[in-house]
Parts: sequence; C-alpha cells; structure tokens
Amino acid sequence: MSYQSIYRGEVALCALAIVASLAMAYQPGTPPPRQTRLMAATSIADPKADAAEIDRRAQEQLKSDKKADAKTWLKSDKHVVWKWDRADAGKAVDELLKLGATKVWIVDINQTNDTEVASTFVVELPAKDKAAVRQAVFAWIEKWEDKADFDENQRAHDVGQKYWVLDTDL
Repeated sequence: MSYQSIYRGEVALCALAIVASLAMAYQPGTPPPRQTRLMAATSIADPKADAAEIDRRAQEQLKSDKKADAKTWLKSDKHVVWKWDRADAGKAVDELLKLGATKVWIVDINQTNDTEVASTFVVELPAKDKAAVRQAVFAWIEKWEDKADFDENQRAHDVGQKYWVLDTDL
C-alpha cells in the first residue's frame, strides 16, 4: 500500500467523521465529541512523540493573547464553549483543579460580536515527582475519555508530558 493511498484513506475517514458529527445531536451533560487524531498527536505507535508534540503545541497556544484562565473565563454568560455546555465545562475544570492539575486555560478564543467562543482547554499536569496526584488527574482523564468513547490509540498516557489538551471541536 502506498503512502498516497494511506493519506487518501485518512482524508476520507476524517471527512466521514465530520459528516457523522454534524448528524449527531449534542446532549447536554455529556462530554463533547472526541477529538480527531489530526487535532491531537499524529503517531499511534509512539506515545512519547505524541506527548512531546502536544506539549509543543500547547506551549505555542499559551504564548498567544487569545487565552484565559478557564475557571474565570467560564463564569461569563458571554462566553461559549463550542459543542459543550458551559456549566459542564466548568465542572470539569473544577474537578481537574481539585485533583491537582496545576492550571487550566482556555485557548484560541475567538470574538464573535459580543460573544467569545473557544473549544480548546490546555491542562498543565502535576509535576512528574507528584506521582499520586498525577495518577489522580490521569484517572479523571481516563474516565472522561471513556465517556467520550475514545479509541485506545486516541487516549492519553502518562509519559511525563507537561500538558493534556481537551478539544471539543472535530
């Protein structure tokens, strides 16, 4: 099988996922639709490489002025989380912080008239030397991924990364 035919297959699968997501009705109280591999890391075979790429992208997003503290940002009625109920997003942020996540940001915020819209959360994970706290945060991530019906190759694994990214947009 050639590289080009694999690429065409991936493009077709992505297009199918987008069409399927448009056909699904969002149910409040549920996690947002899962992110695609294009939005997250790119290698199924190498979780460390995936984590390094996610860390790199998260650091770029955090340099932007289109970010805010997620807990504070979610308090405004003029802020919308794409494809996710704002109250449920706030609950998720509170839970992550209570478990020991160092910080949670909302990034790539877009202004539409008098409303701000965003779909990406960057979670700074506890330090590597805080194994029990880190394990609790990853247990929360695992439950969230279960509810969002992630495939095994899309799941986060603790490989010492600094960030985990939750993206509500396909």
